Amino acid sequence: TKPSLDQVNPELDSRFIKLDFDNETSFDGWVTLGSLGNKMKIVLPLKSTSHFNKLQGCLKQGMRLSNKNITLMKEEEVKERESGKTLGLDIGATTLASLSDDHVTTKDNHGHDLNSINKSLSKKKRGSKSFARTQTQRKHYVNWCVNRINFDDVKELKLEKIKNLKRGRNVGRYLNHWTYTEIQGKLEQKCESLGVQVTYVSPTYTSQRCSSCGWVRSSNRKRKLFKCDSCGFHLDADLNASRNIATPLR
Repeated sequence: TKPSLDQVNPELDSRFIKLDFDNETSFDGWVTLGSLGNKMKIVLPLKSTSHFNKLQGCLKQGMRLSNKNITLMKEEEVKERESGKTLGLDIGATTLASLSDDHVTTKDNHGHDLNSINKSLSKKKRGSKSFARTQTQRKHYVNWCVNRINFDDVKELKLEKIKNLKRGRNVGRYLNHWTYTEIQGKLEQKCESLGVQVTYVSPTYTSQRCSSCGWVRSSNRKRKLFKCDSCGFHLDADLNASRNIATPLR
């Protein structure tokens, strides 16, 4: 059978369109649709929405077409911040994010966190409607948590450089639903929009090193509790790791 293209919205770049918002007609603007070689031209009037008028930035020479609407896009140039503090952030399988300023993500208004959502996913059949709904719930929870992080006085965010974490390993059904890359991508997107620089550091010993005295030993960490065998310093293990990420070993 042939694929259905009814729901496909084509995106056109500057080769195929020309936008004109400097006119004296009753319309807000005009768009000229063309083809390669300029063998065909279609001129259409535009009426912009109040939301579009409030957006800041430069108008991109491109648009998306649908059956009833034309979607235009604006691009805002964000400069990297020159002053502010550096935050370390540890992404966890149970607690989504723990930061070096002692901020940790919590349960949402419905009493769910990343741990409970991943447990729910591990019990559902892949491809089922309930599995898809829970995946959407996880995505919304990730967005909710990232949007609640305060980046007002932050110049740099440091994350662990983790790749291929689950490749070649039997991590079980629960950890198989831990989406490190999804959380990382949302953080990068948020920081880019705010001008916060994202830096990646080596994850070596971040979970075993004492953020108070620097003593490294695997026995320091016992699940969610970190207690240094040398100086006795104790803290939530993810918070301790976030402090080490903020100030990595040299």
